[in-house]
Amino acid sequence: MLLHEFYMKIRRAVLLDRKLDQGGEASPLDWNDDVVVVFYIQPPQRQVNALCAIDYDHINSSNLLADPVSLCIAGGLQSKIQHFCTEYGKSHGNSKRYYIGLYGLFLFSLVFFIPLLIRDTYFQSYHVFFWIAVAYVSSIIAEKAHKTSTQYLDSKCQFWRSWMDSGLEMNLLGVLGRCGYYFEIAAIDHRWKLSLYKKDGEASSLPLPSGGDDDDQAKESALKVWDAFERAGILERHCHPSENNQVDDIVPPNPLDFWMIRGLFLGRILNTRMHLRATQIFGSCIFVSFVLSIAILPISLPWLLFVYFVGIIVCIAAIVIFYDLVDKPSLHLAQEKLCRRLSPLIQDRHSGYTLVYETKPIKGSFFRMICCWMKQGVFVLKSEAPSTNHVDC
Repeated sequence: MLLHEFYMKIRRAVLLDRKLDQGGEASPLDWNDDVVVVFYIQPPQRQVNALCAIDYDHINSSNLLADPVSLCIAGGLQSKIQHFCTEYGKSHGNSKRYYIGLYGLFLFSLVFFIPLLIRDTYFQSYHVFFWIAVAYVSSIIAEKAHKTSTQYLDSKCQFWRSWMDSGLEMNLLGVLGRCGYYFEIAAIDHRWKLSLYKKDGEASSLPLPSGGDDDDQAKESALKVWDAFERAGILERHCHPSENNQVDDIVPPNPLDFWMIRGLFLGRILNTRMHLRATQIFGSCIFVSFVLSIAILPISLPWLLFVYFVGIIVCIAAIVIFYDLVDKPSLHLAQEKLCRRLSPLIQDRHSGYTLVYETKPIKGSFFRMICCWMKQGVFVLKSEAPSTNHVDC
């Protein structure tokens, strides 16, 4: 590990000297090329709002999960940018070039393959797969044509102009700079690439949990995420009533601040992605087998339609059972490890609270009766000691 760090420092120094000798200017990227996380900021599309998503191909999820401070910084940064994308990046609808590319190619294929539709029996048997391929190709061509239209270009320019006028980039750079982080943005194709870095040689920390850097918008976002997690059964909190047990008259404090709840949310997503690979491979094999069976035995009789309907249900049940027996145990272990890493930060920022991970029966009488052996994981926020003035929850 020490040899690797020494090699990276020497490499950065050599690259920086080479760039300065060539008349270039020093950039923060020349000092530290260890990327914490990479986001891409997508401008508004036809039917999809602008978004800020993680580029999973350019990050190491294991390293990010091992650093709880960087995990919370990455989750909070993504949330703040996504809030801007939701507010200023509304979808702009289809353009004329999109309709021409989509329906024009489809009609051309229809006219060109009329002789085959009439004469060729093999084509008549498997024409469904042909039209699926035509629809897929035409949608790709239509999307590329749409990105050259005036409607798309105007919407894209307006989105980036709003980004510059909002001052969000400078605000985030100031907040992250005080925490030992910085980011750089590069334009690629039809989107922006945002790379988050650690400052070399500086200690990393989180912004203040309340006041200062954490504004009212961040507090409201934290409460919304917490409420959504509670309704979904993902998060719980254990409350200690006060001495007079007047629970209804007391408003509980904010259980977790903006950066902690976003770090927990991002860590849960990364763990889920990392521990679904076996299920994805198993499901893909079942899907390919099901499609091949349809190709070998086309749906021409009513009883075959019923058999395929039952087969779909059996395939879904097999994938669910495979996930519960193979990937889910490792996912539970990963979520427990995530809680152990985040608990020290939670105790420092919210004194008296600790985060644990528990497995409980699935809620709902129907699923509990059908899948009685299955368990669901729940993040539980506990307080170590009851308060004498209010409810600790």
